[in-house]
Amino acid sequence: MLLSPSNPPTRMTLRRAPPSFDHPLSATTSRSTFARLLASPPPSPSLPALVPRHGKPPPSPTPRRLRRLTRFLIWVFGVSTIVYYATALLRAHRRLPSMGSWSTDSGTSYELVGDDSLPDFPTPVVVTDSSGKPRWTISIPPHTAFPLLPNEYAELCAQTGEIATHVSSLVHKSPPPAAHKPYSHIDPNFLDPTLADRLGLLLSASQAAGLTYRPSRPPPPPLLGESFSSPSLPDCARSLTVTLETPSAGLAPTLMLLWTAYGLALSEDRAFFIDDTRWSYGSYTDFFTPPPAANCRPPPRHHITPCPHSAAHLLVSSTTTAHTFGGAFHDAFEDAHRAGNARQKPIFDLARKGYEALFHLKPEDAKHVEERLEELRAMVAHPEEPGKIVAMHIRHGDAHPLSFQYRDAYIPTPHYVTAAHSLLTTSLPSPSGPQHTRSLLIVASDDPEIYTDDDLIGTIRAQSVVKLASRPPLSPSQERGEPDAQGMFRRFVEAPT
Repeated sequence: MLLSPSNPPTRMTLRRAPPSFDHPLSATTSRSTFARLLASPPPSPSLPALVPRHGKPPPSPTPRRLRRLTRFLIWVFGVSTIVYYATALLRAHRRLPSMGSWSTDSGTSYELVGDDSLPDFPTPVVVTDSSGKPRWTISIPPHTAFPLLPNEYAELCAQTGEIATHVSSLVHKSPPPAAHKPYSHIDPNFLDPTLADRLGLLLSASQAAGLTYRPSRPPPPPLLGESFSSPSLPDCARSLTVTLETPSAGLAPTLMLLWTAYGLALSEDRAFFIDDTRWSYGSYTDFFTPPPAANCRPPPRHHITPCPHSAAHLLVSSTTTAHTFGGAFHDAFEDAHRAGNARQKPIFDLARKGYEALFHLKPEDAKHVEERLEELRAMVAHPEEPGKIVAMHIRHGDAHPLSFQYRDAYIPTPHYVTAAHSLLTTSLPSPSGPQHTRSLLIVASDDPEIYTDDDLIGTIRAQSVVKLASRPPLSPSQERGEPDAQGMFRRFVEAPT
């Protein structure tokens, strides 16, 4: 039996009902939030118009804020550039303030005063570089005669140490600690005159001071050691010039200074030159041959400075030996592992190099010396037992012995004769043999009256070409051995024992 419903089932379909906003939604509402969003979808965005709207510019792809930021950065960069160059220009032409005064060890007082122009005399000056940093250099006006006076060189070296300390305190805002600087020390605040002139710091200041309107001097004479082909050679990067100007009457200190300076120039790779403009003995070439020629041109004379030692073109004179060959020099060249005279062997090696390179007599004098040596050697010559030659140099100049007994006089002549005979006795096998008889005692002295001394009978003069003028006769007080008006004994008289 089949049962069938009396009412057949109807087809059921789902339709979306229209939204209703008559009552507020709640958590118990049958419709969900998702259904409401589907019932009211957001409007679709409009597509960009192919033709611009009338009266309006086309839209820019760059956001407005980015454009404003770019314009602001460009403006800031331009203003910063203008301010930077304006500040640098003002610093380059500003006046340096006064930085106080100081006194040197000699008691001389100096004052450092700011100015826009260089002074009309050689002096250390403070300049400002392109970054506004204070630097110091040596200003020697180009019209200044070369070489300077000895006291001017000494004053320059006295001022450089103090001004270097002042500039260092300005840079570090506090005084630098006192320290013993090594010989090779390079002051970072020092601006070499060659570089300062190249940068226009010295030249512009010289023009501002009116130095260019001064009458020009004739060109200085060439330095000894300057090559004949100097105009075609490059400029010397480093050089050392020795001025032969000394208040000492002796020639030995000058030669020792010259030879040591030559060895120092070789060790520091500097070209070597000699200036004899004011040498009391005359021209250097009247006695010696010129030094070896340099392979470069010497620097302008106003670039040659005595201090500091790190300067590219250094000058050495008798008044600056304490700075060039002072304590720092000995600390750098002495052998710390030795004692006594052996400690200074490296320094003597420098002088030896200078002696071998510079001590060459001019040809006519060298010929005379060689002939005189041949004569003396012929006097003591023997095929089997030749004699010896002992030379004595009796100096009666401005220096006196260091011993207390002869501090106001000179060493007596018998002392020289006794030492010479003692040397002969120790060097010969027999004190009374034929070799002793053939031996000679040679005498050289700066006192022409020493050759007539009775104690030197039997000796031979070293040379007779150059003869010194005799002094005026002695007064009775000087004959008795009393001091003269200058407080020195003219002649030493030993009391009988």
